[in-house]
Amino acid sequence: MAVPSTSTSSFAPSFPPRIEPQYVRIVGDSVGVVNLTPAALQCLADKLTQSLLRCSMAARQFAVHGRRRIVKVEDLEHALRSYGLQMPIGALTRSLPSLRQLRMPGGEQLYVREDADLDVPALTQPPQIKIPVKRHIR
Repeated sequence: MAVPSTSTSSFAPSFPPRIEPQYVRIVGDSVGVVNLTPAALQCLADKLTQSLLRCSMAARQFAVHGRRRIVKVEDLEHALRSYGLQMPIGALTRSLPSLRQLRMPGGEQLYVREDADLDVPALTQPPQIKIPVKRHIR
């Protein structure tokens, strides 16, 4: 006669990974944000976990709609962009125009943009076109 198994099922519900408040404290200390209360650390950890889960699910949807089984970096970039965020590592940004500080005689400070030097004659002249010297008929 078979004895019913008393062991529990090996199936355990999988919970999504969570970011621990201690990790938030370490990262905060490294960037200069110190003296956070444990409640603030827990709140930041929960918000960060929620944001990462939402972003990863959105990236997965971009991969599914792109008819791919693997999520690419571009999917993650599009998901972050849809939430109004930037890629934290390797993000390419436009170079901002440099500002030049001018001191006015009245003591005020004036900031003006410095434009890049352009070769105006090269831009205004049309490109040289090669014109055949004589006709060539085959």
